[in-house]
Amino acid sequence: MVEGVARNVFYSSREGFNVIKMLNSATLEIDFPDDAAAEILNSLKLENELLGNSVGIISCHCDYIENGTVKAICDKLPFDVVGYSTAAGATGDFYGQESLSLAILTSDDVRFSTVMSEPIFAATARKSVDDAYKKVTAECSEKPKLALAFLPFLLDISGAVMMEGLNKITGGVPIFGTAACSHKLDNSIAYTIRNGSATHNAAVFVALEGNVNPKFFFTSIADSNINDVGGEVTESEECFLKKVNGVPFVDFMESCGISSDAVRTTPASFPLMLDRLDGSQPTASGIYEITPDGCAHCGCYVPMGARLSFGRQDYNGILHTAETTVKRALRAQAMKTDKSEAILIFSCVSRFVMLGAKLEDEMKKIAELVSYKVPYQFSYSGGEICPVYNEKGDVFNRFHNFSCAACVL
Repeated sequence: MVEGVARNVFYSSREGFNVIKMLNSATLEIDFPDDAAAEILNSLKLENELLGNSVGIISCHCDYIENGTVKAICDKLPFDVVGYSTAAGATGDFYGQESLSLAILTSDDVRFSTVMSEPIFAATARKSVDDAYKKVTAECSEKPKLALAFLPFLLDISGAVMMEGLNKITGGVPIFGTAACSHKLDNSIAYTIRNGSATHNAAVFVALEGNVNPKFFFTSIADSNINDVGGEVTESEECFLKKVNGVPFVDFMESCGISSDAVRTTPASFPLMLDRLDGSQPTASGIYEITPDGCAHCGCYVPMGARLSFGRQDYNGILHTAETTVKRALRAQAMKTDKSEAILIFSCVSRFVMLGAKLEDEMKKIAELVSYKVPYQFSYSGGEICPVYNEKGDVFNRFHNFSCAACVL
């Protein structure tokens, strides 16, 4: 981990007009909330750097929310600030577990609107999330080009279910973001944030309208770690995988040499790869649990007819897929003609846990790859929200597990 406290902002060094630029600051002063807030704010020369429209995004350890640091920062900034709790994060050459990072998106040609939903409960989750999305887009003067979504981590309803509902009302607007997570393995205290208010059970949206052309990239399981077992989903219901090739999922696993007892003991250790056969890149899903009747309760939406493979995460695969995603994002950034400079990156918190004693190595790899080439904010995720492209270039919003995802603004 790079030692230190708040880092100075860095911003575009390219010549020409910047549609969006990102200002960054970060701290490790988790035990001294007054110092942490002061150093974050003092390092930002906002009077010289802000353009006409701005929004702040905070990614932080839960303690910064609970000790008042986040509210103190939000209260001092002259624009909306949204955010989420995370297990760890990075920006520039800075990375750490007990960290807080603030990324400010600022632009003369992009406008930002924000909203926090009403409290979300399982019975009314889709309506609460849909209503919040409709509210934030209603504040826009034109159809948004992008929405950022920060969802709560709820044990009784998957972010995938919320995303499938949103897909029916967005009208093709791409959505990128994360489900909140925390330093606790069960994510029991994960937060979402808007303007100093933080909660365990609300979604936060940012709508971006105007001159913005985002690009999206993700990689989940390394190709060498995917076992194509020739499975076809023949019965499913939302996030429940019931039958594969006409037999109960648990029986199909056993036929592939995978112990159902092992999956029941550590279900998150058995990634699934789902290919919807629509020309889009296959996506990864975790297994939350095996139900008594032998179904898999999955972290992602399971469509009928999808091709199913089994995956495996390991140290080399995690670093390889992170490097693949980031290099693709950097190439896309270098090819942009509008001079925007900002990248948001999320990686599944399961990857962080699976790194074991080397759990900072993915952050370190990303910090080395990006460093100060482009302003970026990296955070661990309780579920990655990243659009996928089909062969025609059409965009479909997806909820992922086990993935490293990036949005180039």
